[in-house]
Amino acid sequence: MNPLKLRYLLFEKDGYVPTLAPEEAAVVMDRPIKAINLLVLNLQARGAIQVLSRNPLQVVVADKSLATTDPELALLEALSSRGTLTREGMRSVLSAIHASMQPKIWRTDTEATAKALRDDAQARWD
Repeated sequence: MNPLKLRYLLFEKDGYVPTLAPEEAAVVMDRPIKAINLLVLNLQARGAIQVLSRNPLQVVVADKSLATTDPELALLEALSSRGTLTREGMRSVLSAIHASMQPKIWRTDTEATAKALRDDAQARWD
């Protein structure tokens, strides 16, 4: 039997859709750049950073204490001295997002989760 199929048979819980942070949902939906954008926008909304430029991204850290999650802290730590995010920095931030979501998704019904995320995104768009 296929090892991946066996994993799902042993651990997947039918219908289980985890509660994910927006950046985690973006990663599950295979939108890693959107995940980083969501982190940036959230930090900006809380006053932790000030966005100087969107493309390329350049920020100034205003109050690091307002970053509360591991992915947010990883983003702030990954910034260069000029306030930009390098490729390696992006990898570091995405790794932190992956680590934060692992305990939430290990029993996930992948099809139900993908559908729920798509439906939620469509409802918000509408």
